[in-house]
Amino acid sequence: MPGALESVQFRPTRCFDFCCTNLSLRLLFLSLLNPIFTSWHRWRHNSFLAFSLFFGIIKRMYFLISIFTGLFIY
Repeated sequence: MPGALESVQFRPTRCFDFCCTNLSLRLLFLSLLNPIFTSWHRWRHNSFLAFSLFFGIIKRMYFLISIFTGLFIY
């Protein structure tokens, strides 16, 4: 049964080579995508701050307008 022994011998090395190439490709892919993710995260954080500031201003203006209209109505 030399075929079975050869397949048993070659399977771990093939798996090891596949895992190493897969890991290196994954690391290369992540290193290429890392600046895009960091810039997107920074942009999302800044846009969230801008939106929260904008909605905070709108909420404050709505609160002041409702107070003034309430004073004028009553």
